[in-house]
Amino acid sequence: MATEAMVGNDIIMTVNVGTEAAPDYQPVAYQTEYSHESSREGIDVSHKGSDHAMTLPGREEGTISLSLRVLKPGTTNQTHQKLRQSYQDRLPVYVQEVSTYPGAAADGSDDEVYEAEGYILSMSKEAPDNDAATWEMEVTLNEPLTLRVPPAAPAAP
Repeated sequence: MATEAMVGNDIIMTVNVGTEAAPDYQPVAYQTEYSHESSREGIDVSHKGSDHAMTLPGREEGTISLSLRVLKPGTTNQTHQKLRQSYQDRLPVYVQEVSTYPGAAADGSDDEVYEAEGYILSMSKEAPDNDAATWEMEVTLNEPLTLRVPPAAPAAP
């Protein structure tokens, strides 16, 4: 019996290494962990006549946590460079969450792609004893991850 469940390896983050006008999304090299969290602050709307708290949902907040391998000195990768440069220069980073699966079309037409703009507000390098070194990053999103709608195919004549 086949399952509809996804494997974590099939969800990756891509980053725009091009420009906003001419985007070029590339998978972040050597990803090891990816996590997207979305939450809303609770707004207390209780009143004196109630003995129980009443809450309404407030604004949505979203973050993406990402781990990737630290590369050897002299090794360059455009996705790593873009992420570090965005952090250092306090520039927005444009990201996509891509969900794919084994056997999906090679052109990406079967993939589910969500995208958003955010800023890297946290970046650290972890170098544990007897384990691979990683960069840990947190991207705070300025908007919710939104499903990208592919452009419609041109109508046949």
